[in-house]
Amino acid sequence: MAVWPSDSVDQFFSVVGPLSSLQFMEDDFPPYPQLNWEYILSRCPAFVGIERHLDGHSPSDHTQFWVHESTAPLKDFIFQLKSLGHTRVLRWWRDKGIEEEIHLADHDVPSLPALTYCVISCGINRNLYRILKSARNLTYLSVHIGDKWRHVFDLFDLFTYLPKLFSLHLTIITISEQFPGHLIHPITTNILDLGLDYIGGQEYDDIKNIGILLSLLPGYFGHLQYLFVSPNRLGAQLATFITSLPRLRSLYLCQMSPCNIENVVTNSPGLEILKIELKVATTFQGLLSSTNLPLLRCLEISLYDHNWDFNVERIDFNFGSILGHLTTLHIDVPDVQWGMPDFIVLRRLHVESRYTAPAAGFLANLIIEPKICGLLHEIELDFIPEWDLLFLMLERRNFLPPLLGVSRITTLILQSPIPPFLLAPLTYLVSGRFTERPSNLELSFCNFMEEYFDTLLMSGMPPIIPAL
Repeated sequence: MAVWPSDSVDQFFSVVGPLSSLQFMEDDFPPYPQLNWEYILSRCPAFVGIERHLDGHSPSDHTQFWVHESTAPLKDFIFQLKSLGHTRVLRWWRDKGIEEEIHLADHDVPSLPALTYCVISCGINRNLYRILKSARNLTYLSVHIGDKWRHVFDLFDLFTYLPKLFSLHLTIITISEQFPGHLIHPITTNILDLGLDYIGGQEYDDIKNIGILLSLLPGYFGHLQYLFVSPNRLGAQLATFITSLPRLRSLYLCQMSPCNIENVVTNSPGLEILKIELKVATTFQGLLSSTNLPLLRCLEISLYDHNWDFNVERIDFNFGSILGHLTTLHIDVPDVQWGMPDFIVLRRLHVESRYTAPAAGFLANLIIEPKICGLLHEIELDFIPEWDLLFLMLERRNFLPPLLGVSRITTLILQSPIPPFLLAPLTYLVSGRFTERPSNLELSFCNFMEEYFDTLLMSGMPPIIPAL
């Protein structure tokens, strides 16, 4: 959250009331005000800090509530840390390499006993590892590793000093040197959440070294439950690593090639949440049709960025056995017709389109066959729907005979602005009260263009239309 001017913070909270989930505020407007911290903290029980750059003027009061950021060179950054033993959140955004061999005596190593959240946005060296060893309360760490194997071994050694580390994000750069055959004695960490983002090369030696790295990881992540991976061509190595995670519950595969998907998830029967981002629409055909995921409850599938395959006009999903137990489906496949399968226990459907309105075939499916997905009660749309189809679907679905046992759509979440004259009829339909349908003109796009392009409307929160 950002508040401007900064001296209006107290007034802001007095107007909006308690913010139980607020963790961070931004303040980029010096001089620092004398904030009523006791009042702010009473209104924001989850509050962590106010973001502030170390390279500028530092606050003089309540310093434990400041998120410290820096882009300084390594030696200056270390000097800054000597006065920040109290800090809980630290980000270092160094945009250049930091292979600076700075000699630090033991008494010159800053201590960070209060640190809980740390982001280092470039390659890391041993001096930074020495500093982080004092952060025994650290729960989240994001670092870059690569180039040399010693960076990997230093990270493994660091785990010994971070007993409270639960979330780790590794950005893996190309490891260019040959693996030294280093003998490793893994320790089981308490890490539950791991992110692996591979931005290295695709040459044979590069992939070979990343494969070796993945083979070294299982011994450290016996408790892992949540995994995010964004490699390109690491199918076999990645599949072996994922298979070694006995407690894995949630898997997010980002920018994946089609040939890797089945191999990666085939031997993960414990998955409850699966998110897949693919590069081409053709790979959706038959996706997961032969995969047995008996515990899967939530599935999210999407196409990556602008890499859409416009030669595909329609996708008929064949999800095989997961049709019987999927409760949440999130789908983003712009400009492609897709049929709505009969998910027996599906309760929530989220249809997204980041760049263009999707084909509305799924609404037509629910109009023609209103009894499919009999437990579906919540629909979220991240685009401007075809209002006539939406009204027809709600009329058909919400007024079926009760004896059929088909759930009404009781919650409708629309990210786009709702024309004012459609809000009341939509609310009535969602609450189970039949209402006269608006005219075709009122349901047409040209009739509400003015409201849609009103920036004041666009800046608001998404409307949620619950049952009355």
